[in-house]
Amino acid sequence: MSNIDRSNNKSKQIIFYDGFCKICSWAVDFIMPRDKDNKFLFAPLSGKTAQINLSPKLTENPFTIVLFDPNTNQTYIKSDAALRIAEKLSFPWKFFSIFLFLPKIFRDFLYMIVSKFRYSILDKRSTCRLPTEQEKSKFLD
Repeated sequence: MSNIDRSNNKSKQIIFYDGFCKICSWAVDFIMPRDKDNKFLFAPLSGKTAQINLSPKLTENPFTIVLFDPNTNQTYIKSDAALRIAEKLSFPWKFFSIFLFLPKIFRDFLYMIVSKFRYSILDKRSTCRLPTEQEKSKFLD
């Protein structure tokens, strides 16, 4: 089950992020202009789309970014998600996906260090990131 309009967003993957995290919001702002083929939609982990499409284990864990493909029902988390997102971005960012060859335990360890300290590095937003008028078509609730 999903609240995704499959007619308009049939092949788009969804990036779920912590909307209160400044680093996560920066990542969304970074990804959007580099998503030249319009492959991604965005949704906060605290939103309805996340509750419908992800397990509670993922929606209750704001320490990870999640990449979800509604066509295959495949879910990627942590470094897998970040590197698979990079793989679909424009040049030169797609080349970061080469780090998928590193052992997952090592990649996720590095990912979790940044994730664990992200609020102490840049503080926490008081409200979830809201899309601008121009961005609304890329965001799900």
